[in-house]
Amino acid sequence: MDEEQNSSEPLLERSDPSNTTLGDKEYDDARLSAGLGENADLLAVPATVNDDQTWERGEMQPTRFRDWPYAIVFLSQYVLVTSYGSIIVHKLPLLEHVNGDRMLEALEILASVGIFFGLYAFFSFWILTKLGAAFIEISLWTSVAISVMCTILSLVHGYAFAAIMFGLNSLFCACYAVAVKPRIPFAAANLNAAITAITKNIGIFLIPFAAMFVHIVYVVMWICSLTLLTGATFDESNNLEVPRPGWVFPFVFVLFWTDQVWSNGVQTIVAGVVATWYFDPAEANGCCSKAVRSSAKRAMTSSFGSICLGSLLVATIQFLDWIVRSARQSRAENRESGVCEALLLCCLDCILRILEDILTYFNKWAFIYVGIYGYTYTAAGSKVMALFQQRGWTVIINDNLVSNALVQLSFIVALLVGITSSFAFSYAGTIWFGLGLGFYLALTFANVLVSAVNTIIVCFAEAPQDLQRNHGALSRQMREAWNKVYPTVHVIY
Repeated sequence: MDEEQNSSEPLLERSDPSNTTLGDKEYDDARLSAGLGENADLLAVPATVNDDQTWERGEMQPTRFRDWPYAIVFLSQYVLVTSYGSIIVHKLPLLEHVNGDRMLEALEILASVGIFFGLYAFFSFWILTKLGAAFIEISLWTSVAISVMCTILSLVHGYAFAAIMFGLNSLFCACYAVAVKPRIPFAAANLNAAITAITKNIGIFLIPFAAMFVHIVYVVMWICSLTLLTGATFDESNNLEVPRPGWVFPFVFVLFWTDQVWSNGVQTIVAGVVATWYFDPAEANGCCSKAVRSSAKRAMTSSFGSICLGSLLVATIQFLDWIVRSARQSRAENRESGVCEALLLCCLDCILRILEDILTYFNKWAFIYVGIYGYTYTAAGSKVMALFQQRGWTVIINDNLVSNALVQLSFIVALLVGITSSFAFSYAGTIWFGLGLGFYLALTFANVLVSAVNTIIVCFAEAPQDLQRNHGALSRQMREAWNKVYPTVHVIY
């Protein structure tokens, strides 16, 4: 053990002239009962708890293409859609109405939104670094305050049922805020470690925004292709007519799939960068460090098939849910009767949404192992879940304090961007454009931080001693917070 670790304050310490918390014999017995070797140190392991569970650390996989058939299918549809769209884009009637002055105005507003967002994002970084715990707690009580305000407004306007629902929600939010308050220090420590890793590799933000640009180009080509293949037009009453609706279904499916691939790809790259910072900080120290470059290369080559596979599963559920919701909307518009059919569609919608949440939650952790070690999708998912089960950490990974706080921060940043843009320009609708684009950019910013926090949790569960060795101050902060919040869950150094 290095000197920094020995100088920390463990829960169980060796006996010395000033400390008689645990004698040498009792300390050795507790250490051995936890399955540690003779030369190991013991931190945060209660002396009365016997834990003989073991777990396997992940191993860096050889460089080769994994789950490659899914990558081939995805790239095939991507090339077909973008190629066809780029060929026929000039045939769209919409281009006849493009105004050069309006385009210039749009570019000016876009540039201003980007500048304002950059300033607010930098300020948000500072707030999260200095006041992470306070911001997380404020976000909890903000939810309570919003529910209370909605309750009052419902009462004022005479909506009794809505007031009751909002009132109950206020009560639940308040109970939740009180219940999870002890967890805030550990959540803030995770967030601080994640922000430190990101700031050391700030160039990682180029990845999601580059992916966003590529995806926007794809969506434009997707719209062009779908419009001409379906023959979609507007009649004299401005109603949309689609002579060949059969093309809509495969196009909607590939759109869901593409959106998932780019989102999960960014998460996988962030996981690789943060894990490199965690285990080998010398390789992850610079704007566009070696960690950023190698993680991006690995995610877009050898691990791309795994990303496509995991994304395909979620996209399939989203596509089925879209079909069910479209059927429900069609029934509502046509005022069709039939209680059994309506109940069946409602149940299917609920089941599909639950399945989507489960798969999305599973992917969140599976892609971290894909990004760190390069496992196949199925192997990564099974290994990371086995790690948490063997460590007894399933309760910790259910904690969404950081993500909820970052979503609220995204709303705040979007609101500031929209208001500032509306003052800077007098164009109609600027504030709504600024709100929409600002929120999209803020969510992209927040998703990077959430992915980094999740990676820190996985790495800390797997190898807390590496954090102690490479980042002593952050390790001490996380360990102290951990011991206060989860005293019965083992962290072995």
